[in-house]
Amino acid sequence: MSLIAKETADSSRDPLPAGPQIGICYSIVDLGTHAGDYQGKPTKRHKVNICFELPGVQIETDKGPMPGAKSTTQTLSLNEKASLRKVLESWRGRPFTPVELQGFDLSGILAKPATVNIMHNDKGGDYIGSIMPPMPNVPIPKAVNEPYIYSLDTPGENWDRIPNWAKEEIKQSLEWSKVKDFVPSEDGHPAGAPAAPADNQDDVPF
Repeated sequence: MSLIAKETADSSRDPLPAGPQIGICYSIVDLGTHAGDYQGKPTKRHKVNICFELPGVQIETDKGPMPGAKSTTQTLSLNEKASLRKVLESWRGRPFTPVELQGFDLSGILAKPATVNIMHNDKGGDYIGSIMPPMPNVPIPKAVNEPYIYSLDTPGENWDRIPNWAKEEIKQSLEWSKVKDFVPSEDGHPAGAPAAPADNQDDVPF
């Protein structure tokens, strides 16, 4: 199972501190394809959510202090003007080669470190302004969250690990109506094993 890419404020919490943070990619969630329109023309966008654990930001949870997290949702495309392509090229510090543009497996970014720049908007929310390579000689803490991938190719695997908002968005996707033999569980137990963590100490992110 893999995700191949080719050529809003949360009012329930305080905003994350603005500025650069060490981030470790711990989840990649396939949100499916969604119909819409642009300038009066129908569109279809296959979306993916990429979430980072932020070890330098601690938040209080019912399980005790945990690292903060922030995600970005992108269209699954590496076309010249695609935002995902710009994000990944900024993160890795170099452009994609023509061969890579023919099909880049997003699982390669799982558990990889980055410098995540958190910004604030005028509504009091936060968002990821940019993603860059990790700073040289800056130690990367060990991640707390087990990294995982959710794909609609295997809808039962890791379903119970994804956030509720993502589940609702997935249920609105064009792929969801074609999902067979899967009933989302309501017991909260993990539906699949997490992906094996990668070495996040590499000089080059991916």
